[in-house]
Amino acid sequence: MLIFALLFAALGAFGVYVGLDRIDVTLGRFNEFGVAHYGWGLALNGFALAAFFAFLWRERARRRRI
Repeated sequence: MLIFALLFAALGAFGVYVGLDRIDVTLGRFNEFGVAHYGWGLALNGFALAAFFAFLWRERARRRRI
C-alpha cells in the first residue's frame, strides 16, 4: 500500500508541475484550451489516492499491533 501511496503522490506532484505550466505540453490545436486544468485535476486525484492508500497502510499496521 505504501508503494501505491508514493506512486500516486509522485503523480500528484507531476500534476502540480503541469498545472503551474512548468512542463510544456503541446496538444496541437487543443493547446488553446489550457493543459493546466488537466494538470490540476491530475494533482487532485493523485494526492487523494495517495492519502487513501497511506490511510489504508496505517490502518493495516494498526490492526497488526492490536
